[in-house]
Formats: sequence, C-alpha cells, structure tokens
Amino acid sequence: MKGRVRVVTVTLTAAVALAACGSKAASSNGSPSGSAAPATTLTVLAASSLSKVFPQIGDAFAASNPGVTFKFEFAGTDALTAQLEQGAPGDVFAGASTKYGDQLSGEG
Repeated sequence: MKGRVRVVTVTLTAAVALAACGSKAASSNGSPSGSAAPATTLTVLAASSLSKVFPQIGDAFAASNPGVTFKFEFAGTDALTAQLEQGAPGDVFAGASTKYGDQLSGEG
C-alpha cells in the first residue's frame, strides 16, 4: 500500500506542476502577480476502490501545496475510461487495472 501511495503522490505532484505551467497567478483584483500562488483545481477520475484513500491523499497534498484543490470522481475503471474517451475532462486518471491506462495512452 505504501508503494501505491507514493505513486499517487508523485502523480498528483506532476499533475499540479503541469497544471501550474499553463495558468497565470493573479492577485485578488485579477491582475498578474509574481508572488501569488495560482489557484489550481485538479479533476481526478479514480476507481471506486480508491474512494477512501484518495481524498485523504488529496487533503495531505493540499495542506502542503496552498491553492491546490481536488475534484474527485469515482466510478468503475471501465466507466471512467469511457468518459475520458468521450471527452470528459480529467487531470489524473487512476484506474484499478493497467489495461485501461494502457488503452487510453495508446489512443492518445
């Protein structure tokens, strides 16, 4: 289980870094600011079996990364795969089987 948590933490860290690259920090009045951390919400599509642990991981990650919040969507891995194939937005995909991740990766 520890290895799985590390993989998830690394995945979330990478997702936050990538999301931050595309956004500009803004002050409270909406103007760009070099000192304000950008607010980032990551959409996580995860297998139902992860519905207890992922929010805990998200809370821990958000506590050490101000401005980061998570929107979790839990369902069967096959259902999540179908949603992504149909264009559903998602920053992180965490399936219960590598089969679906490989499938999505192969499809681009």
